[in-house]
Amino acid sequence: MGWYLTVIGKSLEFTGRASRAEYWNFWLVSSLIAFAFAGLRDGAAMLGHETLHHFLQSMVGFYKWAVWLPGLSAGARRMHDTGRSGWWQFMPVVGQIMLFFDGEHHENAYGADPNEELIESRPAIPKIR
Repeated sequence: MGWYLTVIGKSLEFTGRASRAEYWNFWLVSSLIAFAFAGLRDGAAMLGHETLHHFLQSMVGFYKWAVWLPGLSAGARRMHDTGRSGWWQFMPVVGQIMLFFDGEHHENAYGADPNEELIESRPAIPKIR
């Protein structure tokens, strides 16, 4: 959930880099929330609760719009991590495949390696002799 909130907090930040974990965890949580709303919506329809069905249908649509811009910014930052322009995410097939690639393990034109921050923040593991 931490990655999800990180991406939401960087909704308007199209600069910098995003790790694979940040990008894919955001989409995993977003998809689970959307599926939960859709499941509740369909359950309400099956039970004949038309008002609840329409309300949940609106919530599904609202949620998809709410995560659209954070998803675009995370995609641009993910492309930056691979050393490419954020516009690559709009290329059919090729751009989508690039989202799976490992990022550059050094500072590039778009900023420092996002995984480097994670490595530095981990506590040192004591050596057992």
